[in-house]
Amino acid sequence: MKRLGGIWLIFLIVGMSVSVPSYSKPVAAATSDPYEAFWQILNREAELVVQFNSTGNASLAQELIQNSHLGAENAANISALIWQALEELKASGVKTYYTAEELREMAQNISQNGLPDETVEALKEQGWTDEQIQALKEYIVQNADEINEDFNMTAFLEDFSMAFINVAFKYNEYEAWTLRKWKWTNAQKTPQANDNYLLNPALGGEWTTLYFRYLHSDYQRMEPAAKTLRQSMYNLLTGVGGNVNLLFYERGTSPSKFQGSVGSIVWVEDGGLLFTVTTRRATATEVITETKTYYWPNALRAYKLVNNIYALIRARNRGNNNTMIDSILNQKIAELKEALKVEIVSSKVTRTPIKNPKPITPIPIKPGDPGIPDPRPKPPLSSTLGTGMTSTVSDEDTGITVDGVPIDQDVLKEALDPQSSPGTLMITDIAVVVDKNVPGEVKYHVKVSFKAENNAVNNIRVSVKDYTTGDSDSGTVPFLNSGESHTWNSKEFTYTHSSGGELTVSGRVEITYTPSCNDVPLSKNEPFSASLSCQERTITKDYSATIDLTSPVDWSKVNIRVEASRDSITKGESVTYRVIVENRQSVKLDDVKYSVTIPFSPTNSRTYSGTVDVQQDGEQVILERTVTYTDAGTYVVHASIYWNGHSKSAEKSVTVTSGTLSITGVDVSPVNPTHGDTVSFDVSLKNPVSRSRALTIKLFIDGVEKSSKSLTIGAEGSRVVSLTWTAQAGDHEWRIEVWEGGKLEASRSGGITVSDPPTSACLSGVPLEGHLEVYPEGVEAGDSVSVHITVTNLDPNCAQGPFNIELVDDSGALWWPKKDMDYGCSGCGYVIQERALKIYAGKTMSEWTDFNNIDQATTLYLKVGGKTLASAKINVKQDGPIKASMECKPTVIPLDGSTTCTVHFELKSVDTVTLNLEEVDFGGKKVWPNGPSSVTVNKRTVTLTPTNMQEDLTITINIDDELADYYFGKPIYRTYIDKFAGHSYLIKAEFSEFNYSVSDVIKIIYKDTRSGTEKAIDYGSTTGEIISTAQLVVEGSNPVGWIAFALTSLPKLGKAASEIQWIFEWGVNGFPQENDNNAVVGG
Repeated sequence: MKRLGGIWLIFLIVGMSVSVPSYSKPVAAATSDPYEAFWQILNREAELVVQFNSTGNASLAQELIQNSHLGAENAANISALIWQALEELKASGVKTYYTAEELREMAQNISQNGLPDETVEALKEQGWTDEQIQALKEYIVQNADEINEDFNMTAFLEDFSMAFINVAFKYNEYEAWTLRKWKWTNAQKTPQANDNYLLNPALGGEWTTLYFRYLHSDYQRMEPAAKTLRQSMYNLLTGVGGNVNLLFYERGTSPSKFQGSVGSIVWVEDGGLLFTVTTRRATATEVITETKTYYWPNALRAYKLVNNIYALIRARNRGNNNTMIDSILNQKIAELKEALKVEIVSSKVTRTPIKNPKPITPIPIKPGDPGIPDPRPKPPLSSTLGTGMTSTVSDEDTGITVDGVPIDQDVLKEALDPQSSPGTLMITDIAVVVDKNVPGEVKYHVKVSFKAENNAVNNIRVSVKDYTTGDSDSGTVPFLNSGESHTWNSKEFTYTHSSGGELTVSGRVEITYTPSCNDVPLSKNEPFSASLSCQERTITKDYSATIDLTSPVDWSKVNIRVEASRDSITKGESVTYRVIVENRQSVKLDDVKYSVTIPFSPTNSRTYSGTVDVQQDGEQVILERTVTYTDAGTYVVHASIYWNGHSKSAEKSVTVTSGTLSITGVDVSPVNPTHGDTVSFDVSLKNPVSRSRALTIKLFIDGVEKSSKSLTIGAEGSRVVSLTWTAQAGDHEWRIEVWEGGKLEASRSGGITVSDPPTSACLSGVPLEGHLEVYPEGVEAGDSVSVHITVTNLDPNCAQGPFNIELVDDSGALWWPKKDMDYGCSGCGYVIQERALKIYAGKTMSEWTDFNNIDQATTLYLKVGGKTLASAKINVKQDGPIKASMECKPTVIPLDGSTTCTVHFELKSVDTVTLNLEEVDFGGKKVWPNGPSSVTVNKRTVTLTPTNMQEDLTITINIDDELADYYFGKPIYRTYIDKFAGHSYLIKAEFSEFNYSVSDVIKIIYKDTRSGTEKAIDYGSTTGEIISTAQLVVEGSNPVGWIAFALTSLPKLGKAASEIQWIFEWGVNGFPQENDNNAVVGG
């Protein structure tokens, strides 16, 4: 297992004056030390989450929300302090970058000569004993062999500072979770969408103020504006009605402001809200009362976003000058505007005549808004008109005034116009796709799906940092037009292990892009706006997936499908989508993650995600939605499910026609191409309308875009455009799409077969490479095994086959393929039909098959075309006189708890057998005998006889400080017990008479986890999730690098040392560590 790293080495050298508060302290009323407050708030958050989750108490909810506010603010403050320390570090001129060679030299010097005298004296002045100093030296010497990489203190502090922005975001997620559990317990069904949006008028004033400050980079005033908007949102989300100032804008009108009152508030599924607003206005003869009900689909998301914006601004205003802050803020502002959109679902107008009306002299109304500070001067309103008098901002007016600063009409409309948004990139899905899962090795890649909405986006840069392997990857996408989606796949990450159980894979995706604010461009070469709201944006999103290394589920029997009530409709008609998960096996599927993206217009879509259980031999409808389309085009619903590192996807397209553009023909030449030929697709287009049109025509082969051209077609004109593709051997599907302004106007599909090149270009013989893997390698008689079969075509130019393929044993008996069963597909790169394999150029065949009731050892041989490509042995354990097994209870143990592992023996013969316990291992380390007193056994010897054929031996393990000190190494300060929590450990017993060990797995936590849908809500998981990102930054550091930095730089740091010291203290006691990323430690 990887060591803690060395985060605490610098802490030991410096000698911490900051101590981590115990986990029993409540949040202090106010502590001036942000580092001390961090632990207090984190502890209280965890306690409140557990209490509220089990009770649902409203008072606890409100306290938890307030504590989440404090946590996010504290994290933002610490982010700024760390950044300031970094800037002081840069200004001091201290050395912050060490090569691996320099580090090795330094460690060797300390090993030979000890710590420098000045360092020893400084440590003694801070209270260190000679024993502690000697322990520090020994640790440095022991870790010297781990030096294999450079150390960059500057990069570490940059990452660590941004990690605390993510800590703030985690607190905001818990606040949103609290609101959902508090107010959305009996959520109503979602009303039907009509795609007729406007910005939430009940929040229009506060939002416009925030947006105005943002456009003018007025971050100091942006902070209170965000806080005000958050409070107004909170009132709505918690059901507080009453009088409200409204401001809204619809295209074709001027911005309107009036007063009203919020009446009914209903919580809707998926974090939505229905609320009713009543307004009144008077004419000379009547009072007009208008009642409107608004549907706010993204209410809870908007609340979380405004909290994220507040955290970013707070960190910036307190000294975090990282340009990444601005880039993320740009994205969050754009997302918040989207999330503030509402729909009018009902409207009612009542007119009440005024008795004996008096003539009224009209009074001109200048712009002024109770929701936004009034203009100066403000003309008086006539009491005769009432408080609900509507006013509008005319084109001649200069706008409204905020704190004495007029808001320009263009800015006002930009803030409130739901259709004026710049291009926004949205991550619709992140999936961990397992490419290979065999004993000892898992290979997977990360699939990132994203979509451009509202307008085009440019210069897209995708990067993935995989925490599990420590590896990373990046790529670019030049351009996406409005409504276009793209899926980017990372390279393959490889993780080696020696365990069964589960493996948790996690990491972070970061996408940076530039939005377009102008009319939708036709290509990436068109100019982009220089407006602040159109500057570079950054999206970050974490991913996590659990891979069960020993699952009984047959994923081939799980499927997902998307149904549509109609495949083709005309503009203005509706279609109903249903997404269904099928499970055709006798094993129930729990916690299947799903993600469904439904387009509501050419530029807007919505992604629904969650988890679902699917009963054995059954199916489950996970989503049903009805959508009315008002624009022509082809709309595609994408649905995916994920479980145990596996994924499956489905899609369904619906064509909405308007009859305005058509593909009259596609001429493919040559009709029968050969591998390497250039194939032309001549597309004939007809434009029946009396205006010219700018079009983009795209060619897709097997779903992948291969060529595109942009052109203009005249009024009532026709054009022919030619797209080309370099043919590859095999059967392919082609598709032509014609796009205009981000909308798909027409499409045509077909198939094409490409023959192999002349045989002279092909490799001779059987240029194939095969591989067999058996899991598990050793089984008991009667058990099952899984075999992974791969065949790779080494010929880059030609398909190979058909060749006879077979998996046989020592006797020549055929095990696979099954009779009358086909495998693969042309799109997969290979086909097996009638036990004959055809595999395309450069492709790899991958098949899993299971075999039951294995009763004897055998060797399997993979033969293709009569040639043996691979072999693998199935080992069956010899049937001895004793059957032994281990069971630990409980399997989930809190810190300072204990578990008892019972080894049960059963005699299967008439012999007398004596068994001697030789060793007990905990998490890969021998703990008995000659280990800590935390591990005890009730006896060392068991004797079985024909009259005593069953016997038990018990091993008791206490999860205490002594076990932690023995397992992790005795610390100089405090204890390492916290490092146990959050991980699973293999308990293994060795007996002299067995050629195998008996074992079981336990998990250690802070407190007992809950069951059911909230099983992840516990003290340990709460604290761990909140600080997870920062933890990963700390864990990735170079241990000896910290030593180098400490010995050479600390005297020059000044006040920045206090910030850096706290980081090291956190590394000592803040994280329970298990850094090899094994699902089971010692497995």
